[in-house]
This record gives sequence, C-alpha cells and structure tokens, in this order.
Amino acid sequence: MNEAKMNPVDEMPDPSRRKFLNSAAFVGLAGAGLSVGLSACNKDAHAPAAAPGGAPVAAAASHAANVHLKPGELDTYYGLWSGGHTGDFRVLGLPSGRELHRVPCFVPDALVGWGITNESKAIMGTKPDGSLRYTVGDTHHTHASYKDGNYDGRYAWINDKINSRIARIRLDYFICDKITD
Repeated sequence: MNEAKMNPVDEMPDPSRRKFLNSAAFVGLAGAGLSVGLSACNKDAHAPAAAPGGAPVAAAASHAANVHLKPGELDTYYGLWSGGHTGDFRVLGLPSGRELHRVPCFVPDALVGWGITNESKAIMGTKPDGSLRYTVGDTHHTHASYKDGNYDGRYAWINDKINSRIARIRLDYFICDKITD
C-alpha cells in the first residue's frame, strides 16, 4: 500500500496547541497595533469634554483627603476588629484604617511574650505538663461592653470559633485578661 494513504493525520489540518497559541498571539498583537494606530489618528487639539458626573468625582476626592491623616494626627474613632486565623484582636484607627494595636488572645505571640510567660499561660490555660492547651485560634465577632444602652469602654469580647472559647479584653490597657472555655 501507499504510505501516504495509510496516514490520515496528514489529510486533517494541524490542530496543535502551538499553532493555536501563535495564531492567538498574532491576533492580539494586531488588535493592539490597530488600536494604537487609530488613537494616533486623532488630530483634534481640543481635550475631551468632561464627563457629566464630574462634580461627584471632585466631592469624592475631597472626602479622600479627609481620610488621609498626616503624621502626628490622630484618628477620630477606634475600631475593634477580629484577626481571623491569627487568633488576635486588632484596634484600628478610623477613618484612616491604620492598625494601632494587636492584642494576642488565643495564639502564642513571641513578640510580646504572650503564651510564653507564666501570667499569660495561666490565662490561656495549660495541660498538666505545663504546655498550652490550645495553640491555634480563629477569632471572630468582637463585641464591646455597654451600660444603659451606651458603650462604656471597659471590656470587649471576642470569639474563638475553632475551640469554642471567648476572650475578654480590657480596653483601658488593651490586654486579654480572661479566657473562658
């Protein structure tokens, strides 16, 4: 038999991946070249007219200037956030969004000695051999204390979803002083 008739692949167009990618790259470059060429054809010296919604953009820019604080300026409010899988409690300044302080609660933190010192081990809870009972945490759902319907600024609580615990944070010193299992 003739070898040309035995190989049906030669009769079909080449559907290889390389050919497809080369074609796609060529089409993409041709489109980019066309758009650059057409934009260069604009000989109009006048700038494009302002969009009809120009005033809200200016208002948004002025509000953004209020959010940015210069060095040394203080935020108006403090926000209490959970740290998620870091197991800590965070204090953010508002409106700037700067992180002001991290309060370790459920996870050891070598930077401040949390979970390493005897005092923090007593709060976190230990096994009979002296090692920590839990070394992971997933903090969520911060809640500040209030009296007569107003926040009093004494305590905040945060939930550990992994180990079903709640930590109490003193807001005068921003430290965790109690963990309830």
